[in-house]
Amino acid sequence: MGWWREVRFASATAPSSGLSRKQHRSSIIGRSPAMRRALGLVERFAPTDIPILLVGETGRGKDLLAQEIHRLSGREGEFVDVNCGALPRDLVEGELFGHRRGAFTGATRDRRGLVTAADRGTLFLDEVVSLPPDGQAKLLRVLETHEVRRLGESHKERVDIRVVAAAQEGVLAQMKKGAFRRDLYQRLAGIVIELPPLRTRDNDVVEIAAHLLADTGHVLGESAPAVLRSHSWGGKIGRAHV
Repeated sequence: MGWWREVRFASATAPSSGLSRKQHRSSIIGRSPAMRRALGLVERFAPTDIPILLVGETGRGKDLLAQEIHRLSGREGEFVDVNCGALPRDLVEGELFGHRRGAFTGATRDRRGLVTAADRGTLFLDEVVSLPPDGQAKLLRVLETHEVRRLGESHKERVDIRVVAAAQEGVLAQMKKGAFRRDLYQRLAGIVIELPPLRTRDNDVVEIAAHLLADTGHVLGESAPAVLRSHSWGGKIGRAHV
């Protein structure tokens, strides 16, 4: 894969960013060993242009981590969040790459695509495995050439984007079934960061709860930590924290 590498929680060869958490105040709460390793990778690789793939169950806070990567990247452009699973299958190309007025029925005005909107910034592709095959092929082409052509246009526009993608743990199985392109995976998975579920982060659960209560002027009761640690935590994490 050339310089493409998978990193799972640790990398002895990862480049140092020269940044410390003292210089950046993160809104992400996570002191468990697994989260500290994941956040360490974010801190190391965020300032580079290497694409990052976040892998984990729904509700682990992949979108929040993607925003943290953009914040630490120093890129001047916008953070553009694309929920690939919510894109209408017949409008994927127009939504991602844009279109000219009259390019198809219903195209009543020029539209700037989401990829172009992320120029000089970060394009976050959430649920990237949900993209249909033709959308995957066209996205791959953009990542290879760094050029976008809107529907209805003959010329291409060059874009400078940093890509962060997110997928659930079954992404490798989807590749084996042929539902997700292996070459696109290789383009997206410069660094792979697996996010641990909240149910394995006992102390983080207590800290997150204490932080949320502090916002309301309350504190955890004496028995609350034990109750919180005993819960399975199968749902989503609060929007403000990972």
